[in-house]
Amino acid sequence: MTTLLVSTVGGHLAQLHELMPRFSGVETEDRLWVTHRTEQSESLLTGEDVVWVPYIEERDLLGVVRAFGPAYKLIGSRGVDAVISTGSAIAVAYLAAARVRRRRAVFIESTAFIRSRSRTGRIVQRYPGVSTYTQSLTMRTHSWHYEGSVLDSYHAEPMRSETPTRLVVTVGTSQSFGYRRLLERLVEIIPSGVDVLWQTGCTDVEGLELEATPWVPHADLAAAAADADVVIAHAGGGSALTALRAGRRPVLVPRSSESGDFNDNHQHEIAELLADRQLAIVRDVDDLSWADIVEASTWRVRRTDNESPFHIGGTP
Repeated sequence: MTTLLVSTVGGHLAQLHELMPRFSGVETEDRLWVTHRTEQSESLLTGEDVVWVPYIEERDLLGVVRAFGPAYKLIGSRGVDAVISTGSAIAVAYLAAARVRRRRAVFIESTAFIRSRSRTGRIVQRYPGVSTYTQSLTMRTHSWHYEGSVLDSYHAEPMRSETPTRLVVTVGTSQSFGYRRLLERLVEIIPSGVDVLWQTGCTDVEGLELEATPWVPHADLAAAAADADVVIAHAGGGSALTALRAGRRPVLVPRSSESGDFNDNHQHEIAELLADRQLAIVRDVDDLSWADIVEASTWRVRRTDNESPFHIGGTP
């Protein structure tokens, strides 16, 4: 039987891709991915069996309703036994279709939510028979299980380093929210002569002295991060994982809803979690300095090989 792995792009997809090899209690050798087609998803899922579907915005109820029919049909036609999702809106449709089909349905909350539930989590926890998981030990309850986090295998180590000369700046793949405040601050504090890859997303960069690359394929961004001295990013889950996988302790600058950078403040939660684990340096835009970037260059992140299984329970 086939396991359907469903996720929106960005950090949600990066986390599902990272967790998938750890899954136990569910068959993943015969797997099918369902996500939106972007340079990140195409690069990350190279060689995988993928069904590309239209993008669904977080609060797009009509988009969710439209996705239900194709989801129901796909689950039946491909012999799907289980549907596992890390969100966002796409999970609302596909987990509903799984339960109507009486298939196993599993939702794993993003590691970004350590004090609250996501909007998607609050919706799908009400579906009868959906198994729900949190990646935050403090958010575990009788109905929200904890089997670990994508961050469990990473740890930071100090090292000697010269002044950084190669940087990667990434603000993620959001199609709705730019992050000009961060780019403006970085243009102000980064000395001349430093080599910078600027992944700018949908940010308006007019008038800024930088060479913008709106969308960078995931493999290229990962390679650039591994070659860089420091990664500076918004506190999106995907961007943070890209830096950690590359062995870099990133400088994270969370987006703020009050400043119009995003529609909520959940990036502050993941930034706090990473800072507590010593896996990131976290600053607000106005407080960010060149000294923070230099400090980040004196650390490297290592990954252990003995990752614990992430057991998936639940029955149809």
